[in-house]
Amino acid sequence: IPAVNGRLLTADCIYLPEYIQDSSYLVVSGIDLRKPDQISDAKTVVTNGQHYYASTENIYVAEEQGYGYDTNKTEILKLHYANGQITPSAVGVIRGNLNNSFSMDEYKGNLRVVTTAYDSKAQDSTNELYVLDESLNIIGEIKGLAKGEKIYSARFFGDTGYFVTYRETDPLFSVDLSDPSKPKVMGELKVTGFSNYLHFYNDHLLLGLGEETDPKTGAHLGLKLSMFDISDPENVVEVHKYVLQDYNYADALYNYKEMLIDPEKNIFGFAGYGNRKGNSVVDYLVFSYDPEKGFINRLVYGEEDNESGKLRGAYIGNTFYVIQPFGETSITSFDMNDKFTKSGTYR
Repeated sequence: IPAVNGRLLTADCIYLPEYIQDSSYLVVSGIDLRKPDQISDAKTVVTNGQHYYASTENIYVAEEQGYGYDTNKTEILKLHYANGQITPSAVGVIRGNLNNSFSMDEYKGNLRVVTTAYDSKAQDSTNELYVLDESLNIIGEIKGLAKGEKIYSARFFGDTGYFVTYRETDPLFSVDLSDPSKPKVMGELKVTGFSNYLHFYNDHLLLGLGEETDPKTGAHLGLKLSMFDISDPENVVEVHKYVLQDYNYADALYNYKEMLIDPEKNIFGFAGYGNRKGNSVVDYLVFSYDPEKGFINRLVYGEEDNESGKLRGAYIGNTFYVIQPFGETSITSFDMNDKFTKSGTYR
């Protein structure tokens, strides 16, 4: 039995799923910030959830149920929270598995989810979209999208959902969710490569970070930046792309916290890993976006003897900082008002 603040939880605070696949506990606690040493409420569930999503009222926990005879499934647990109190309120099961937490989104009381399912009989994958009501009952769905591919990224924006699947090219699907019971695909844009991460840059632009590939061979050609015009969801257009041929990986592809984005300042940055003149490199890259010129590379900076292989970016005012947080730690500053000119280094 887990303990919170040194006290074992009582039986009425412990919840068991119908089918137990793991012996791990998930503990959710409420804390009164006026009395931070006290726990106002705590609940625990036996689960090994892989993905978590929180709205302003609910926490959703998605746990893969493994492979069944025909397909894999995901169980979603809904925890409601208000005034420091946590109440498990619903459980639902859908077909397929989620890519990450961005595959879930709550809107007007409903939960929208996109998954990739594997059919063991057909030995092939397919992609699904589900709309679940407040009790996590399925009220709308789309099945059989992009067979043989899997979802690499997803984002929801009001009544519209966007997600990317990939095998040889990158279809960016736009889905109309205005009628939760009848979701429908509005558009499908096919471009080379794929986007692992999507971010709304403004109301009509969607930024993608991913990989460029050869459409014939699938060979990796470098990291890829894409800017999609989503002003017309039925006709999404890739208005600009930028391929970084010297880089083959970025932590931001799989961990959005590794990426810095500020559309108001019109900058975004991430660490890129690659090879230059036969040597492995780790550089921090900063870009801005111009509607006419496309992506503009503002900064490329790498630390020599970077044994940790990690770089992070941050800014205060008009000073940008590249931080090497591990090993031989350092902070290097740049003046954003002077074309990112280097202004100092602290070690």
